[in-house]
Amino acid sequence: MRDDLRDRLFLAAEIEAERFLAVIRLVVAVLLASTLGAALLAMDGLPVEARRQVLVAFPVLAVYLAVGVLSYRLATPARFRGWMPWLFTAADGGLVLFNVATTVINLGAPVSSLWVFPATWLAPLVLAFGTLRYRPSLQAMSGVLLVGGFAVLLAGLPDDMAGLNAIVPLLEVPPTLVRLVMLALLAAVLVLAAVRRKALLQRAIDEARQRANLARYLPPEIADLLARGDASRLRQGWEVEVAVLMVDIRGFTSRVEGFAEPAEVSAFLGRFRAHVIGSAKASGGVVDKFVGDSAIIVFGVPEATGDEAARALACARSLQARIAAWNKAAPPGGPVRIGMGAHVGPVYAGAVGDSSRLEFTVLGDAVNVAARLEQSTRESGGGLAASRELVERAGESAAEGWHPLPTTTLRGRTAPIEILRWTAA
Repeated sequence: MRDDLRDRLFLAAEIEAERFLAVIRLVVAVLLASTLGAALLAMDGLPVEARRQVLVAFPVLAVYLAVGVLSYRLATPARFRGWMPWLFTAADGGLVLFNVATTVINLGAPVSSLWVFPATWLAPLVLAFGTLRYRPSLQAMSGVLLVGGFAVLLAGLPDDMAGLNAIVPLLEVPPTLVRLVMLALLAAVLVLAAVRRKALLQRAIDEARQRANLARYLPPEIADLLARGDASRLRQGWEVEVAVLMVDIRGFTSRVEGFAEPAEVSAFLGRFRAHVIGSAKASGGVVDKFVGDSAIIVFGVPEATGDEAARALACARSLQARIAAWNKAAPPGGPVRIGMGAHVGPVYAGAVGDSSRLEFTVLGDAVNVAARLEQSTRESGGGLAASRELVERAGESAAEGWHPLPTTTLRGRTAPIEILRWTAA
């Protein structure tokens, strides 16, 4: 699921980047055509070579304009394909090399002078396009294509120094103006790339901060869903078969009445909750929430594994052992007694609240029954009461330390339930 989300996000980013590059291609084509036209008007007369060059330059710009239009139309979720950026990258570099090659051949200039040609200055601009994409391989392809292409031109075209005078017109003001425009475009593309990177970084920071804030109110196991990008699933919720263990301290009100300072209450509850968390973690349970001296522990979220009932009972016994060890250390207010109720069944699991406070919860009959079973232990001063259904799902029987209680109808329910009480030491 995490990989699917990552792929979707990268695909959306690629489409956005390709659409952005399409706009830049259109701007470059129109701007260079306008600059070239203005430069030609500024010249008193056009030599034969210059006229031939114009006949090549404007069709090349027209093709580049068409590439921009095509890439813009294809950069949509319905039309975009992963191979398209490779094609457009090849078109960018190919048009630059074609223009440079035709310039050398048309002017009869030495190939070693190609660095003077305005068309050559398009190469850094094409390389800068890669900074707007999210594939280093495309950037590498662009570099290999241009560097390799220029190397082939240098090696394959004649280097006739007799044609050196042909490049003199390229050093005049109009061609220099074209080079200046391309340099300005390069700077603009790099600025836009920096702006996009900053925006993406800010978005990532904001999302990380939001997830961190949400995770403060969620159990660590559920907060992991946010880290995997499953926030939508967390908000929508899902139905799952779970085991629920309710825990409550007996006589808590009278105990804290004897505390001299509020800090003692905090310290006492902190120690109790540490024991609950330790037992839950050791048994693979999730502490849904603490409410005063009570706790709700759930087994089977975010995913059920089939052994939820057994893990709930293991957690209850682990907690009993922890409390017994705590009592040997003489906690303030005397020995601690806890009551626990456990049941199993389908529940709704999900998060409620807004972006500032998202609270995980489980809702369903299994939660209500577990709460009623925990309350049923108050008359006996604590202990563990569980439904027969949970005990049997855990693979245990009444002969293994369980004492059956009379079948009863719990408060708030119409259907009777068989209750077992754990009596083994």
